[in-house]
Amino acid sequence: MKKEMLTSRQTICLVSMFLFGSAAIIGSGTEVEQDSWIALLMAAAFSAPFFLLLGRLGRLFPDKGFFDLVEMLLGKIAGKIVIALMAWYCLHLCALVLRDFSEFVGVCVMPETPHMPIMLIMMLTVVYLVKSGVETMGKWSIFMLPVILMVLVMTVLFSLNIMDLSRIQPVAAHDIGDIAKSAYMNVAFPYLETVVFLCAFQGAIESRRPYKPYILAFLLGTAALVTIDLRNTLLLGTKVLDAVYFPSYIASKVIQLGNIISRIEGSIAMNFVIGGVAKISICLLGAARGVEHLFGLRGYKQFVLPLGLLAAALCGTLYERNIELYEFLKIYQIYAIPFQIFIPLLIWILAEIRAKKDRSQKTADSQA
Repeated sequence: MKKEMLTSRQTICLVSMFLFGSAAIIGSGTEVEQDSWIALLMAAAFSAPFFLLLGRLGRLFPDKGFFDLVEMLLGKIAGKIVIALMAWYCLHLCALVLRDFSEFVGVCVMPETPHMPIMLIMMLTVVYLVKSGVETMGKWSIFMLPVILMVLVMTVLFSLNIMDLSRIQPVAAHDIGDIAKSAYMNVAFPYLETVVFLCAFQGAIESRRPYKPYILAFLLGTAALVTIDLRNTLLLGTKVLDAVYFPSYIASKVIQLGNIISRIEGSIAMNFVIGGVAKISICLLGAARGVEHLFGLRGYKQFVLPLGLLAAALCGTLYERNIELYEFLKIYQIYAIPFQIFIPLLIWILAEIRAKKDRSQKTADSQA
């Protein structure tokens, strides 16, 4: 069977869309008010080594999937435990993002519609995309990313005449410790969530330069997130941002260009749905690959629908009110540490040791 592969361009598009995902809809932390864009840049600086780590694993073992690598480095028993943990994280994150988007649709677009039909419709769309295969996901992302970026640029250009620069002043008014605390929230969400991409696509990226797609996607995603944050702050101000659930959607409602262009929030909603489908599909694929390796079976597609329905059922029980979504983010940055930091670091260190041993063995064999 031919192995499914992503090109570098497809990898850039998917990682970028994963970074936008739910971060664009929920927004960055408002604890540091007008300095939130500084916290975002600080979070990007903290997260940059992680994206280099993703590229490094691709350089060391380009043909090994992440779960194959885990079992090879940790052995069967410890490997199965780590695989189960990472598969759970992928599934849990899938449910969290699905709930975020169902909340958005329920609050902003179709307030009279119950959450469960929204979640099921979106999940069935995601299941179809994932079952279509990795290459189809890659091709879809190449078409959709320009749409997202075009809408972003359009909203910025059409709102220039109503932006108020005084809303981001004074710059750096908050204590560096408070900004760093807010930055860590952005590190956990969305930057280090990219570990899910490692679970879904490691070993399936066609690139002689594995660092390039991750670095370019990281830069593109950071530029987009900072642009979204500044746009929302300049349009709404910090007091309004602190009071609303979905700042990007609310910001788009105030954009109006004479009598020609108004009600642009529909395009923002479309962006959110596209980003949500991308992020949920990658999480679901990561969970399916984890279950495939956990039970030693061949082929992940048979698990996609059951896991998708499980995620939909799970997201219906996560929280009852919108405010709980934001309260959980404070817990999430601690809950995610083992999945986002400890496990990837452990696998990277062991991979470096294993690669060094393999090189030494090859040298010894060639000299024999």
